Amino acid sequence: MRTIANLLTLGDRVFVRLASTNLSRLFLQNAEAEGFTWSDGKKPSEVDRSEDIVAIYPGFTINGVGWAGHMMFKQVGNQIIRVDYGKYLAGAEDYLIHSENGESCSSWKRLTSPDGTLIYEGFTRKGKAYGPGIAYYPDGTPIHEGIFGIKGLLVGREYYPNGQIRFEGKMKLNKAYGPNEPEYGTWYDQEGKVLFQGKFFCEHGGVGYPMVKVPENYGPAQFHTTLGDYLWTWRD
Repeated sequence: MRTIANLLTLGDRVFVRLASTNLSRLFLQNAEAEGFTWSDGKKPSEVDRSEDIVAIYPGFTINGVGWAGHMMFKQVGNQIIRVDYGKYLAGAEDYLIHSENGESCSSWKRLTSPDGTLIYEGFTRKGKAYGPGIAYYPDGTPIHEGIFGIKGLLVGREYYPNGQIRFEGKMKLNKAYGPNEPEYGTWYDQEGKVLFQGKFFCEHGGVGYPMVKVPENYGPAQFHTTLGDYLWTWRD
């Protein structure tokens, strides 16, 4: 089931379009059930209001966006994340909104390297991975599978070169140098044995590159980060 909380994996602020009064009410009911509150701490049911666009934040808070937020929502080329809640709730894959008129314009594509090797297939934004998709090693084995954001995988799986799952869970957006880092999930060895399950802890080097400290001996935060040249919207 798609939850509002899952949208927070897309970024630190997510704009959500609510195309009707009924959808606004449903969103607020679902938000309250998931533990969201308005920014003043009140439960959605404690405030009589209907919004056509709201913003959600990692602290499980909701804000109306006002006039300025509506202008940002319509502005082409900015980096805000927009979601059509009706499409998201219905299970549609094109729930991300990128165009000025509020229509989804994410498209499914196959991305290849200059020599024609398949690197990624899935939904894209501005020619980069954005939304559901799969990224591949040069030999065609999946490396990342799930939901992609501006710096690669956000939720899903990472695979070893032999095809076995290495990590399954949630990544944290890395705002410094380097790839996203594992935040919570399960780490497997190359035979499928569970090595760790729970919350990961990373430290950042002098330029901000993430280094996994918990669990020990995890290795690099993500494999094959040169894929960023082709997949990341945000370049270091």
